[in-house]
Amino acid sequence: MERNDKANLMKLKEKTERTIVSALEVLKRNDPLLCVDDRLLASLQYGDMPGYIIRPEEFSGAQMLGGSLAIFDIALELAPEGQELDFDLLFDLTKKAHEYSGFTLGVHMHDDHGKWNEETIQGMLSKIENEDVSLPGCGYDGLAHNAENPLGLSGRTVEFHKKYPNRIALFVKNGVKLAILGGNHVKVEEALAIINEEEGKTLDQVKAHELGQPTYNHDQKAFEQILGGLVKAAEEVNPKWAKNISEKGNELYLDWYKVVGNKLAGMDPVAI
Repeated sequence: MERNDKANLMKLKEKTERTIVSALEVLKRNDPLLCVDDRLLASLQYGDMPGYIIRPEEFSGAQMLGGSLAIFDIALELAPEGQELDFDLLFDLTKKAHEYSGFTLGVHMHDDHGKWNEETIQGMLSKIENEDVSLPGCGYDGLAHNAENPLGLSGRTVEFHKKYPNRIALFVKNGVKLAILGGNHVKVEEALAIINEEEGKTLDQVKAHELGQPTYNHDQKAFEQILGGLVKAAEEVNPKWAKNISEKGNELYLDWYKVVGNKLAGMDPVAI
């Protein structure tokens, strides 16, 4: 039986309500955004890491696709025809979207599934300011750059991503905080994908692991607030852009999350 069969989804929802709801905690707006990723922070000496690294005590930010990357991609995908686009303009809109809604930008990389030690990671990060360093981003970022285009992005967006393949490093260069996640994703059949609709709450990933239920989590209410900030920022550039984001941004994002949920958890995300 497929995980997306109606009966199976009901069982998953019941399991979610028994376990994951108890792992919700207070969302801290000052903590940087995190990805929907089920993995925890890599085991590092965080006192030795650069100041822009997200530390364990900063692990209560809102969780969305790619952290702040999906907000960037919504602006990119929904830009009106004829609108000139470059990284700086889209990053500025993304930054303002967070500022206007009171949230903090965040992205992440991984430790190559536990293969890279701290020295290796430090060596990579030391080159960010002076070289075109490629930092391994999240699964969502990989899907956005995937030649098979599983997210169904427009041709314009696909070409843009080809032009900027190393955007994790570009975000960090522009002052965005970076989480370093460790280890492997849980097996598809053991994961959940959820949409948290509780205001001011996010998933405590550590507690979810302790409960034996690693989970991909998207915080819908926080997303709606940041999306509203993106509408406001786009309005300052092009009212048609703001209208597109207002009318299509939420649906577009949830379509992307469905792709991610099925790839990583074998299911459509379940709202709780």
